[in-house]
Amino acid sequence: MKTIFSTLIALSSVLAPVNSQYENVFAAMKDEMNRSITRLKLESHEAPYFIGYTVHDTDTINVSATFGALTDNSRDHVRNLAVDVRIGDYKLDSTSGSSDFGDLFSHTGSSSISVDNDYDTLRRELWLRTDAAYKQAIEGLESKKTYLKQNTVEDRPDSFSREAPVVELEPVATLDIDVDKWASNLRELTAVFRNHPLIRSSQASLGALADNHWFLNSEGFRNRVGEKSYALTINAQAQSEDGMHFADQELIPAYSEKELPKLDELKKRANELANRLELLAAAPKVDDYRGPVLFEGQASAQLFHQVLEPKLSRSASDMKRMLSTDMSEKLGQRILPKFIDVVDDPNIKTYEGKPLFGCYEIDDEGLKGQKVTLVEKGILKSLCMSRVPTRAILHSNGHAKHGGSATSNLFINSEHKLSPEALKARLILLGKEDGLKEVYIARRITGSASDLDMSNLQSFFKAFMSGSGGVSLYPPIMLYRVSVADGHEELTRGGNFANISMRILRDIDATGNDVKSYSVQNAREITSIVSPSVLVTEVEIQKPDKTNTKRPILKNPNFDK
Repeated sequence: MKTIFSTLIALSSVLAPVNSQYENVFAAMKDEMNRSITRLKLESHEAPYFIGYTVHDTDTINVSATFGALTDNSRDHVRNLAVDVRIGDYKLDSTSGSSDFGDLFSHTGSSSISVDNDYDTLRRELWLRTDAAYKQAIEGLESKKTYLKQNTVEDRPDSFSREAPVVELEPVATLDIDVDKWASNLRELTAVFRNHPLIRSSQASLGALADNHWFLNSEGFRNRVGEKSYALTINAQAQSEDGMHFADQELIPAYSEKELPKLDELKKRANELANRLELLAAAPKVDDYRGPVLFEGQASAQLFHQVLEPKLSRSASDMKRMLSTDMSEKLGQRILPKFIDVVDDPNIKTYEGKPLFGCYEIDDEGLKGQKVTLVEKGILKSLCMSRVPTRAILHSNGHAKHGGSATSNLFINSEHKLSPEALKARLILLGKEDGLKEVYIARRITGSASDLDMSNLQSFFKAFMSGSGGVSLYPPIMLYRVSVADGHEELTRGGNFANISMRILRDIDATGNDVKSYSVQNAREITSIVSPSVLVTEVEIQKPDKTNTKRPILKNPNFDK
């Protein structure tokens, strides 16, 4: 293990001046860390064995419009500082470490600091945050020692893993986008919805982000990561004659402005979105159902995104930890059919010529992202890990994100592939074997809670509470009833997936040969899932509630002729 003296020498050797306007960021971090690691100590308490600094800088441009009128044209530049001070040692330190201790002993979160690259201002912020984090660490370690005196924790994992330092310096990312052009484009794009009388609300938004991280710790890690991303979303909501609400979204991410679709393509997608909602408004309501369901295309990606993906990482959120099963205790158990593997790989940037949006070089703890086989032949083999060990996984695999760990690009690989025609035939056969007259195909599933109005949200919550293990699946948007007799399809509306648990993944009967990449929206970022369509032998669908919001008394004035 490095001594403090050797660590400081290593830091000094790698922190050569950076000839840019951002030179003071690393300089201030290095100088305050050197001072704190050597001199920060309260009498009768330990000095820090580890200090880590992260400066997170985001420059964001947002342009939004609705029905041909601009609603937002803004720019926001913020910078946050996160300080991690640990006392004790790698085996037992002041932070929560494993889930055995909950979140009472976590290090302090991030706080806003100046966006100016002023050395003295940065040093002052680092000094105050380090002091606060050290005092909290003292309380955390004492509380943990008291807990261990009163409780026996068998086979307790270490608090923090030892990892080889990584030095990686990427260029600072800066934004350069034609805001006036996109303001005009979004006005024209959203004017499309003026031709659709059932559309009650709509919005098109473009978010452009330059995201820069400076990371430095007392072990010799030094990283600067700069990324640019663009996300264009088109949202619309409609209401049927009986008051039921419907919403859907087109999500279009890109790594550069040039990769975003041309205006004609965007208008085409907006019209397709409006047409889908109008078809839904005229469709019959779904009935209660239990039986096989075929998840095609986007619906399959959302199934894996919402049911499986959260279980493969370790969230920093208190609520998610409370609701979610600790999958580290499920390692070695079967969670999927034997013909399915699941791999996470942040290093793959494209799939079949299309960009993937979960890729990265360096994670939030300064480690290179690694390819990980999470599920092999249906057996859970590993998890996406930060430097917080579990009993079975002792080291990080470069997936630290947002205070916990997270997936990146998720690949669902299957050995049991059928053509779309064969999958539908298999669906109908399963229905016949169950004595059903109708079966269902889901082709689109709601991607986030923001696409649900209050009545939809209440119905979804009821269905969620019927499930188990903190597993949920948002309502279907495009759900087709299929006649077992002749294969005829009919679009239905409303309804929720009910009694959803991890069992739904083990009930996968077959997958398609139609593997594609899909962009999915997490709480803080867009990632990618590469998946085929999947046929599940038993899924429960609840019919919609009978209570809906009444329609407006008067017609839309644009159509009241």
